[in-house]
Amino acid sequence: MPRLSHIWRSGACSMVVLGCLVWTEAVAAPRAAPVERPRAAPVERPRAAPVERPRAAPVERPGNARPGRPALSPHPGAFVSDDAPRYTVERIRIQGRRSTHPSVIRNKLEIRKGDVITASDPRIAKARLKLLACGLFRDVSFSLSKGSKPGRVILNIWVRERGTIVVQALHLGYSNATPFWGGLDLAENNFLGRGLHLSAAFVVGAAAKDVAAGARLQHAEQLRFSYPRLFARRVGMSLMLLHAEASDLFRIKGENPNGSDVENFSAVRYSRLGGILGLFSALGSQNMVYLDFRFEWITASLPQGAVRFFPDGRPERLSFDLIDGNSFLSSVAATFVRDTRNDPVMPTSGMRLEIAAELATTYIGSSYQFAKVVASFQKYWLMPWYHHVVSLQLYAGVIIGKTPLYNKFFIGDLNEQVPRRALGLNFATRPSRNLFSNSIVDKRYETIAGRMAIRYDIPLSRGGRLVYNSNFYVSVGLLTMLSEDDFRVRDEGLRQATPIDMVFDVGFRLDTYVGVFILSFGNALGWIPR
Repeated sequence: MPRLSHIWRSGACSMVVLGCLVWTEAVAAPRAAPVERPRAAPVERPRAAPVERPRAAPVERPGNARPGRPALSPHPGAFVSDDAPRYTVERIRIQGRRSTHPSVIRNKLEIRKGDVITASDPRIAKARLKLLACGLFRDVSFSLSKGSKPGRVILNIWVRERGTIVVQALHLGYSNATPFWGGLDLAENNFLGRGLHLSAAFVVGAAAKDVAAGARLQHAEQLRFSYPRLFARRVGMSLMLLHAEASDLFRIKGENPNGSDVENFSAVRYSRLGGILGLFSALGSQNMVYLDFRFEWITASLPQGAVRFFPDGRPERLSFDLIDGNSFLSSVAATFVRDTRNDPVMPTSGMRLEIAAELATTYIGSSYQFAKVVASFQKYWLMPWYHHVVSLQLYAGVIIGKTPLYNKFFIGDLNEQVPRRALGLNFATRPSRNLFSNSIVDKRYETIAGRMAIRYDIPLSRGGRLVYNSNFYVSVGLLTMLSEDDFRVRDEGLRQATPIDMVFDVGFRLDTYVGVFILSFGNALGWIPR
């Protein structure tokens, strides 16, 4: 027979178990009872999990908003069913901001307190794109939480701000013509937390050495200001002021495809003083339109009787596209931009189209008369493996009439392997690499330009505190530069007379707390003196 102690222990254990069950039923039953609360319809997104429905617990910390994967539909054209649950916005709550004023964020929204929304409301996705496009935030996400009554919700907006003071450009280099040049472009993109843009830039380059004549120290200074809500919170204003003392280089004799024989170059000196006053406005959530008025006072000192002598003894009079002495440039420009990219710095999908037209005429006080049209297009595709991205980049421009030298298309602005201009100043004599052995070697400033390139981006890091994102990239493409004379006269074979060259680059693109930096093979070539 079992002992009495065994029976007592078994009975005690049974009583404890029974007591736990009774306590569980008594305490947990009220929690299990259903609570009436608004339930959001699932997001209609290809191969994506349904949207998390509004819960009683409000979103209190950034982690609940799931950065990078908004709780609401990220697709601007998301389908909204007629029978989708609808909620009244009781309040808009903004979280994560440190320096940005709430009005800057609210002005980007098309949703106001009292509006009726759905979980896949396209206005949510449009607002997210507009907030990212303004350049103040590195991440934006939305979610819903329960309001004070059934059918009412709180719209939660969680943002992660970028650094407000950023380096927009760092100018640094040297060449056989210029011993050293350097400069800095520094901007405050969120002045006083109101989304105001202030920036200042300068560049200085030593006088070109061993040049035949005319060379001097070059420098330029620039100030920019932008106020996004000038009229009725829909029209913004921008102002840019510029002063430059330039000494550009032109070949007067010899023929060296590397551009390293600086003794065969002469310098043309000119100065610029003026600026651009502009207005801009948004057309919907993905379109912008700009209207700019440009005015500059130009003083040029041109070499008298400047002629270039070719190796065969043939002379050609040089045209510097500047009026000797004092002149004025007045122009009106209009620009249209459509941007559907999911990120303005390192996009993985979407496109960006920009079309700009500039007109200068004597009717508005200009000494120069010309029309300039430029178009650029970028398209991005996310690959199905490891989040790699392929992009297509197109650029084309044409100028009709007489425009100042610095307003022409420059080879360094199209080819990564040639030093770029800094605030409109050129410090090198290097032409394009001329990999196809044609007339591109003689093209530096032209009136017609085109470029096509394909770039492949491989993500290296995401979500850092100082380096937000980093990519390794490879790009390859073609460029061309020519003038109207190339269509009229051709004294060479078609292949030699066609000015076309290959462009390629490989490097790293870093999105950091203080701006975007590119470390590339093309940048390294800019440091090699030629």
